[in-house]
Amino acid sequence: MTDGLYFCSASFGGFGVARVGADVPESHLLFLCPPSCGRHTSLSSISLGYRGRVSYLFLEEYEISAGMTEDALYDGVESVLERLPIRPKAILIYFCCSLYMSGADETGILEELRRRNEDIVFQICRMNPIVAGSGPTPAQTIHSRIYGLVDLDGKEDRRVNLIGSDYPLDGGCELPAVLKRCGWEGPDHISQKNSFGSFRKMGSAGLNLVIHPDGRLAAEDMSPKIPFVFLPVSYDMDEIGDQYSKLFSAIGSETDLSEYVAETQKEIDRTKMAVGDRTVAVSTSSACAPWGLVKALIKYGFNVESVFGESSAPYDAEAKRWVLENAPHIREIDTENADMLKAVGICGSPDISVGFNAAYFTKTGAVAPLVCDEGVFGYYAVNKLMKMLAESIDSEKDLETAMDEYGLVL
Repeated sequence: MTDGLYFCSASFGGFGVARVGADVPESHLLFLCPPSCGRHTSLSSISLGYRGRVSYLFLEEYEISAGMTEDALYDGVESVLERLPIRPKAILIYFCCSLYMSGADETGILEELRRRNEDIVFQICRMNPIVAGSGPTPAQTIHSRIYGLVDLDGKEDRRVNLIGSDYPLDGGCELPAVLKRCGWEGPDHISQKNSFGSFRKMGSAGLNLVIHPDGRLAAEDMSPKIPFVFLPVSYDMDEIGDQYSKLFSAIGSETDLSEYVAETQKEIDRTKMAVGDRTVAVSTSSACAPWGLVKALIKYGFNVESVFGESSAPYDAEAKRWVLENAPHIREIDTENADMLKAVGICGSPDISVGFNAAYFTKTGAVAPLVCDEGVFGYYAVNKLMKMLAESIDSEKDLETAMDEYGLVL
């Protein structure tokens, strides 16, 4: 990066930590943060429709340095409760940025809040962007704190939780049917729970399936009670078969998948014929294992020319090595470099962009709108990607419109 500056493009996307907390049913979010941070999360909450569930307590520097954080927080919580039309079952308190370094006594704060409001469950969610790249990410920490609220004392059942992914699986995904044939239910996602009580019962599942790294820390925290398997979404047919083998081993049962393999291979063949030799650029924001996605596209015969963004996930390293060795012509473009501010729209001219980030820097009209493996797993992931690629060349649209329709959050 140039001079230590970091460029976060308007197209990078993601779910946003506020939106993650809003998935907890019957909860309210209270942010302790500087006004600039509040502006950021407030705008996203308004655009995405959960503004009424978010409040802000802004503290000045002198209040933090004078040790006034705790008392201000207690008063702030009471003020929020007086204004809410319905008393929440849980309040998630976000310590952000400079508040993270205030030295506030987290244990003491929770004890006092619970003493004052015995009918409400409180949790502190620490969000420290300063540690990005060194240890758990803010998203991993938030997921860990959220799932720290589930009840792990319930009776274990043959049900699978989906942990860490921003969305539940799409209705077309084969995984629920596969689990059912194996005598299991699920996968359950937090967004499908309509009450705080039903959310807490996720602690009685027999397995946590982690398909995105954001949920790994939470799953590790729960692992003394609930075993977990980490299977980051793959678009490679061979890897998907291996992942199902690991899943079957974890649940102690298996079933035949040949119908899904055959159907997916047909979709790959149809899409390759439609796309032909058109060039493809891939955004690292499109998948948690973007180099694995690039490798899969190359193996299927697609003409990948560039990768936009950085990705250094250990589980994706082998795929990156394979791509660089087998397709050395592919350009890797660091979109976080501050100089990229002057390069928007002039970074090549691919025919198709997978994900919004590549489209933003190239102004490509044909976009496969894949973001963070949203809603996919297994063979369905490949099917959905193929359909996105085919549809992108038939229905090009304005990039800004597409980004607004999706609801990207920085």
